[in-house]
Amino acid sequence: MEKTTVDGAIAEATRAAQSSDGYKSETYFAVLLASLLRGGYELARSDSAATGVPRRLAPDELEKPYSPGELFASKEWSTEVDKVVVAGHFLEHYKKLSSFTIENIRSCLISAKVSVPKNVNLAIFQAVQRSWMMEVPAENSKKKAWSLTQSGQRKVAEMGRKNAE
Repeated sequence: MEKTTVDGAIAEATRAAQSSDGYKSETYFAVLLASLLRGGYELARSDSAATGVPRRLAPDELEKPYSPGELFASKEWSTEVDKVVVAGHFLEHYKKLSSFTIENIRSCLISAKVSVPKNVNLAIFQAVQRSWMMEVPAENSKKKAWSLTQSGQRKVAEMGRKNAE
């Protein structure tokens, strides 16, 4: 558990216990426990400079995981090779994988609800031919592992956003 979470919960519990009629330890511990179970505290820059007391984040400020479906919805892809490159980008940048396998690509496409190419190996091979991906030494596996190249990263960036507005 992070220090800011604990500090924020303690500050909230102290305020609640002191605001009731006299200091009540039951109130303090109840609020402390509830705050720790809820979590969601962050030491804001302005708060830390002024008071050092963490503030509770609003529900919409809590960071949610980025899904592969969101990434595919935000990019203009058209070919099976594009799908594989976008999936590789998601695995590297959002799943923080240094390299990925064909199974990783397949599961990413399935979770994004994007049709999986009939031959994922061929799509990866074509991405390698276009210098968008490269084979890298596999970590603790006998399966081939792949990584995006700088050209591949630029390709995903060039796919841009779909104009939904």
